[in-house]
Amino acid sequence: MFKLTFICLDTETTGLDETAEIIEIGMVKVVDGQIVDRFNQLIKPLKSIPENITQLTGIDNAMVCDQPSWSEVEAQILDFIGEDLLVAHNVSFDRSMLERHLGRILPNSWLDTHDVAKIFLPSLTSYKLISIAGALEVSGNGFHRALSDAEITAGVLLKLIEKGCTVDPFTLQKIITVFQPEASAASSIKEENGLIQFLTLLRAYVTGHTVVADQTPIAEEKTYGQKPLLTFDQVKEFFEPNGLLNQ
Repeated sequence: MFKLTFICLDTETTGLDETAEIIEIGMVKVVDGQIVDRFNQLIKPLKSIPENITQLTGIDNAMVCDQPSWSEVEAQILDFIGEDLLVAHNVSFDRSMLERHLGRILPNSWLDTHDVAKIFLPSLTSYKLISIAGALEVSGNGFHRALSDAEITAGVLLKLIEKGCTVDPFTLQKIITVFQPEASAASSIKEENGLIQFLTLLRAYVTGHTVVADQTPIAEEKTYGQKPLLTFDQVKEFFEPNGLLNQ
């Protein structure tokens, strides 16, 4: 089993703009493929919850009126997060929302299941969490509640890890190269790139667990110098039935 410890999290908020407040946070800790701990907390906002948010999440003002404020639960949230890799779906929203409430940038690396899904499920027509979960047969207790979405995100990532473990190390290295920041990029960006860290760990695991079944050496690629293999006169022959293209 590919061993990785990470925290999947999701937030429900009063909106999408910069003044929005977190009204619920859900987190699950995954160690070596198993959820070992959960954290779920409703949070009382400073302003009322808009009706459209209540319709989407089911969270209304009555549910949060007796709940703690953000400042009262902040220490618990930070304690649960620790130094582990943080995972979310469409991570930029949850990350910006969480760090704005904390008033600082977290040192943790972040991984977006949206990005991982696009790598290992390239043929999907939608990369919404509900679509990816359906494609991977990951079930949950509904969407748009923080803990449920965090649990589904964890299930999705574990399924994507299974798919990633079937990819050969050479291909994984090519993928890493595509996402590797340019040499001129700041080193801090490279250190914060959870996707590269994740893929690098996955490649190391696959490299160490590759099943060697076929020892047949790979044929060397032939080089033909500068002389073209086909001339213009051979175009018809190239495209006709049983021609070179067909072969």
